[in-house]
Amino acid sequence: MKCGRFQNIVSCCFSSILIMGRLLPITLAVVMTVAVSCGSRTEDDRQSIPFVGNMLGDTTNYYYGILDSYEPSDRYGALSLCGPAELVLPLSERFAEYDRFDNVTGRNRPDGLPDFAGETINILADMANAPYKGYLDAGNEDFLREISVKEALFAVSGKCYSNPYDHEASVDKLPAKTIMIASSVMSEFGRKDIDDLFSLAGKDVPVIDPVRAMVRSAERRHPAPSSVCILMDNELIASGIYTTIMKDEDFLQVWRDVNYIELAPDTGVGLDSLLYGILDRYIDTGISMPLSVALIDMSEMAFMADTLTAMARKLYHSESIEDEKYKAILTEEFEFIGKYDAILSECYHWLRENDMFSHKVAYPELRYYLIMPFYDVTLSSKSIGESGGFTDEFKYGRAPGANYETVRLTSMNGRYLPPELLKYVVY
Repeated sequence: MKCGRFQNIVSCCFSSILIMGRLLPITLAVVMTVAVSCGSRTEDDRQSIPFVGNMLGDTTNYYYGILDSYEPSDRYGALSLCGPAELVLPLSERFAEYDRFDNVTGRNRPDGLPDFAGETINILADMANAPYKGYLDAGNEDFLREISVKEALFAVSGKCYSNPYDHEASVDKLPAKTIMIASSVMSEFGRKDIDDLFSLAGKDVPVIDPVRAMVRSAERRHPAPSSVCILMDNELIASGIYTTIMKDEDFLQVWRDVNYIELAPDTGVGLDSLLYGILDRYIDTGISMPLSVALIDMSEMAFMADTLTAMARKLYHSESIEDEKYKAILTEEFEFIGKYDAILSECYHWLRENDMFSHKVAYPELRYYLIMPFYDVTLSSKSIGESGGFTDEFKYGRAPGANYETVRLTSMNGRYLPPELLKYVVY
């Protein structure tokens, strides 16, 4: 191993870096689901994974080379979105047409122009490692954290591979000026390691994740909420992610005295039934405080946030006696905030507040990349399934810190995508 210029920083800091958020009391969350939360992990009991220190101290490491050559202050860099293909590809379509703000004043008002005009958006669609919940089920959290760090490094890299068989990264790629993580599971388990990596390397790289983006969006629009509902599926509730997050000091400063509730709504129904079902479950909790905002951490439902908000506000102004019980548990400004809209909103605010818009006169440009299994001859037949992806046994059993790579960031090739995902790729 050759020692690089990050070595002294690592040797002084790596062994003692912790997330030092104090855990303070917060209003008890009422979880309307049969799933049992396993959120016993706290933010201040994890050191960075060994991969971070080992990589920063070894100039021969492929990832060291990526980070050493990266310049984070380039306004012409890309907005990079990372995560499972089934999450980021549908979101890419929204990125291109997003118009929630006035591009001159920054006010929350559409102006008929794309908010990300002139920007290059890199979509890093993970076809190799997802679904990420499987690492938690397998007790392999550390490998999920390592994946998170590597995907962040893929985002800031100036190169990628031409195909999953390639042994040399020879295709030019625009490095990221900001990174957006689409998966709440990935961001919660890997965000600290990503932040530690960039901090130790002296690289100021903004990282946007859905959980914090939704909370900040709610804070901007509802500075003093009475009660907050977080909508997610049973698996996400069982992961304990929000139980942990809501004990973090950053969130306590915003929502110390706010009721927050985790609900797993039945999404296999029409929109009317979905809305009333959510409100009925809220009523069943017995909380009397009106609901100010509902955060949606569910993939398909997140795209319905504006529609559900309009329906809820119509309900609030209903004169029907049957609707009185629902009006009583809603504030007049109640709204749904979807995680995708929150990510884009947070990205827009960061670009504006830090004067990092490219200011190019052009429509947003979407560029697509795939995170694919590395089809190396060393992979056995037990590693690759019939679909061309990793078998679950191999995928979730990979050991962190291994001295070989199992994935590649490659140029887009439609033949590796199923039709239901390929339709989102805009060439």
